[in-house]
Amino acid sequence: MPTKSILFNSLPALFIVLLACSGVPEEKTGESPEDNAPGPSTTPVKKQYYINNTNNESLAEISVEADQLIVSMATVDLFGIAKNDGKRKYFDQNDQMRFAVRYKGNDFKLRDQNEELLWKVKIEEDHVKIAHNEEMTDAYRISIPENHRIKVKTDDQVIGAIRVKADDPLTRIKEQYSVRNFGSSFALGVLLIEDIPDEQKFLICAELLKKQK
Repeated sequence: MPTKSILFNSLPALFIVLLACSGVPEEKTGESPEDNAPGPSTTPVKKQYYINNTNNESLAEISVEADQLIVSMATVDLFGIAKNDGKRKYFDQNDQMRFAVRYKGNDFKLRDQNEELLWKVKIEEDHVKIAHNEEMTDAYRISIPENHRIKVKTDDQVIGAIRVKADDPLTRIKEQYSVRNFGSSFALGVLLIEDIPDEQKFLICAELLKKQK
């Protein structure tokens, strides 16, 4: 057989070999560009909440990220660390335990450094109750009606109310607080309860904001 004929007959096979070695990607069927797109980000979202006085001076900044809670105040920073026994313990900058929170379902109890009860918080769909005893006697009741007017009652007497604007991140509470990013959280009502010291108020607010309540 002539050499020219052998070369001509071998060209198709030679072309296939060269194509396979050229790095041209093989055509895929049944896949769209979305099939190879990266999945959703798993980076925790950090949320910030601010409590100022009426002179716009910072009283507290609350940071919520994943399971971490930080409440930064003028005199102390409290770092909330979740434990495996259904508790969160708050430590200061000197690694001293200052407060503990015990959870039971949606409800929780704020305790002091000796784990003595300070406040018991019971969370329902349309209200929150806060009392300084296990029996929940003389409890404060924080409710959010449909018109976004937050009311705080005790013994069926209204002790305070706040109107929340859905499109305004800033809410003023009496002549005492100016808060940002709270939305219509029950935490706003906590700030109306004068019997709760500020440091403990801010921790209860942090826990409610963490629960998105």
